[in-house]
Amino acid sequence: MFYQLTTWRWRDGDWHKLYPQQFPSARAAAVFGTDPVRKRTVMFGGLADVNPINTWTYDGHTWTQQFPSAQPTERLFTGTVYDPRFGGVVTFGGFAGIDINETWLWNGTDWIQLAPQQSPSPRESMGMAFDELHQQTVVFGGKDGVNLLNGTWVLQTQ
Repeated sequence: MFYQLTTWRWRDGDWHKLYPQQFPSARAAAVFGTDPVRKRTVMFGGLADVNPINTWTYDGHTWTQQFPSAQPTERLFTGTVYDPRFGGVVTFGGFAGIDINETWLWNGTDWIQLAPQQSPSPRESMGMAFDELHQQTVVFGGKDGVNLLNGTWVLQTQ
């Protein structure tokens, strides 16, 4: 498979190619979320020709590799969203050789595995959003290999 080693920005109704001095290896289907408080995006894992088991942040100008003390195992097709209750980017599930149901938080410097009170069954390719009205992260659907899943879950931790 061919992965493009490019960075693009949507601005003024069109895509613009950017030329940062440093950038991660090309990949697809990575964990990718935006942190509006720190004004950074975070990227981890995915499909790649070169090792994608690393964490990078982007500040709108350049990519910076991060060296967290902990990080998730390699994964792709996750759900990812910023959750202000935790002050960071939350990622759930995905595919890591098998579908998984782990929940992780990127707090700007490190990955922390969360321990939800209940968790959806292992899945990939689900929808995930933060419901501002109810102040909760919501997961919907996805698939467990071949079966499409229904159901809505709310992230609740102890």
